[in-house]
Amino acid sequence: MFHNYMCQSYPQSKRGIEGWLAEDDTLAADLDKERAVMDRLYERLLADRHPVRDWFYAHFHDSHTEFIGDIRFSLLGIMELKQN
Repeated sequence: MFHNYMCQSYPQSKRGIEGWLAEDDTLAADLDKERAVMDRLYERLLADRHPVRDWFYAHFHDSHTEFIGDIRFSLLGIMELKQN
C-alpha cells in the first residue's frame, strides 16, 4: 500500500490541487519526483521478476481500478477496503 503512485497510473493530472500548487512553489516538482521514485520501484520489481499482481495506493479522495499489463492498480477512496 502506497500513498504515491506511478506516472502511468490514474490520476494523470494535478487537477484538484491547484490551490496547494499556488501556495507551494516546489510542490509540483516534489510530486513529480515522488512519482519518478514509484516508477523506479515498479521497474525494479518487474526486472527482478517479483510476482506483483496488485498495486494499492490512496489519499486522492477518489476510487479507481485499472490494469497496466497484468497488474491491477487500485486507487482506494476514503474508507475503502479491497481484497485481492
